Amino acid sequence: MLLVSILTILLSCFSTLVQPRPDHALSWQDTKQVIAFGDSYTCVQGSHGRQKYSFIGDVQTLSYNVSTLLSNEIVHNQIATAEGGPNWLEFLTGCGLQSGLMNPRQCERQLWYFAFAGADISEEFPETSLHHNFTVSSVRQIEQFKSYGHPVLETFIDMERTLVTVWIRTNDINDSADSETAGNRLRVQKGQDAMPNKTMVQWWNRAFEMQVGAFEDGQKGARARLFDANALLNGMTDEPAAYGIRDITGYFGAAYNQPYINEDPASYGCLPLDEYFWFDTAHLTSHVHKIIAMAVEAFL
Repeated sequence: MLLVSILTILLSCFSTLVQPRPDHALSWQDTKQVIAFGDSYTCVQGSHGRQKYSFIGDVQTLSYNVSTLLSNEIVHNQIATAEGGPNWLEFLTGCGLQSGLMNPRQCERQLWYFAFAGADISEEFPETSLHHNFTVSSVRQIEQFKSYGHPVLETFIDMERTLVTVWIRTNDINDSADSETAGNRLRVQKGQDAMPNKTMVQWWNRAFEMQVGAFEDGQKGARARLFDANALLNGMTDEPAAYGIRDITGYFGAAYNQPYINEDPASYGCLPLDEYFWFDTAHLTSHVHKIIAMAVEAFL
């Protein structure tokens, strides 16, 4: 099973893309399913998920049966993601873009979410305890999938046409922000956000590239690629006008979750959502996610 050893590549400053195609390069055109792990940058609301946090379950309800998973539907509304609209995987696959509910099996490219909003990498690191007492960390997401998701999905999906994505580490930075005051000086750098010390980011990137190479050597049935989200986002903030963005320092405003904010943002004193880089203080707008999806598709 591919995901047994994917834990070796969770510490990503990139988006990590893994596909079990032993004799071929990654082929997006041939991909029929996407299985996603991560945090709120990847998570979407599911009809059997925790409200605003997951597609399915939480740490108190990790187990689920066949009917629960297969009847689960992607929710598409204003608050179903942390971006105020579709996220990068919905744009990439085209699954879940329609208003209302969508069962992943109805999509031309099925999209199965096992990410959890607020996720850190692991509960083992003292600097990053659970974001909430119901949070499912990245490590536990994969354990959960191995126990309950994979036995169901393997009965009808072709793993040789399946892409696995991991985008994580936003919350590890936020949750470890005060660790130095507690006597701990460990800092983990995340590459998907612009960092002032480019040398340190480059060190991390090189180390991670080596780790992914080791992953591929140990998993002969899988191909892994790294998408440098940090470089893309830095480019967008350097030249925002090229992407139709007018505001890269503010965000959609305190009214981001108000009714009709997308239809009439001016009434709340806001620019249109697509003209912001940030949706709120921690999340990118759906517009930025669409650009990310386009770049990932070209990359694949």
